[in-house]
Amino acid sequence: PHSAVPISIAFAVLAVSVWLVRSIPRTLALTAIAALLAFALMPVVEAVRRRTGWNRRYAAALVLGLTGVIAITTIVLVAVPTVNQVRRFNHDIRWPSDLERGVLAQRSVE
Repeated sequence: PHSAVPISIAFAVLAVSVWLVRSIPRTLALTAIAALLAFALMPVVEAVRRRTGWNRRYAAALVLGLTGVIAITTIVLVAVPTVNQVRRFNHDIRWPSDLERGVLAQRSVE
């Protein structure tokens, strides 16, 4: 029983270490995307701050909120027609099972 405790602790440390190492690429990618987005929006935030006289915090919140609304609107405007086209294409396609049924139906008529 006493030897099971260190083995259990070692296994837990190993599991946490593997999880941490596996999550590093995703975390780095998200951090890089966030940094690029912040860098790209910095001039817009400064322009809003100068025009309105607001604190940088409020200007950044406004720009970030508007950017999110624009992104979501763009995704919806692109995704809805795409989904509809995929459904229509899926409906119009002739699947092998449909072809076999058609062939069997023709043979039964003859």
